[in-house]
Amino acid sequence: MELIDVMLKRRSTRKFNGEPVTKDGLDRILHAGLLAPTSRNRKPCNFMVVGRRETLKELSESKDHGAKLIEGADKAIVVVGDAMIADTWIEDSSIALTYMHLMASELGLGSC
Repeated sequence: MELIDVMLKRRSTRKFNGEPVTKDGLDRILHAGLLAPTSRNRKPCNFMVVGRRETLKELSESKDHGAKLIEGADKAIVVVGDAMIADTWIEDSSIALTYMHLMASELGLGSC
């Protein structure tokens, strides 16, 4: 599949089917995030994988709108940007997330 095909196929998934994400799939998604470019290659992003049901539920209640979907996910990846490393941590985190979304789509996994 060509990159443009992955881009056209990618959708934001807000309801998950409960299938577990394999370790290989998760590793590939995280690797894609690590490959994302950052300003001056400072790499201010860290990724935390959350799979514990109780924590996913807590995260789903962390804001009024837009987080409820996390409760139904098998895993969530929390991206933490360090403003002390780069003042472009928001942009760098967003690019890393985009790379991870594209990899998830390539693997046939839903993401949002």
